[in-house]
Amino acid sequence: KKNFIIEDYLLISMQEIIISIKEKNFWKVLH
Repeated sequence: KKNFIIEDYLLISMQEIIISIKEKNFWKVLH
């Protein structure tokens, strides 16, 4: 079960990284 928790954390962190990258690109386009 610990492995599942780690995988869930990795999935969440990856989603956050993707969102942050999209937001940065969005701001770059605005500026």
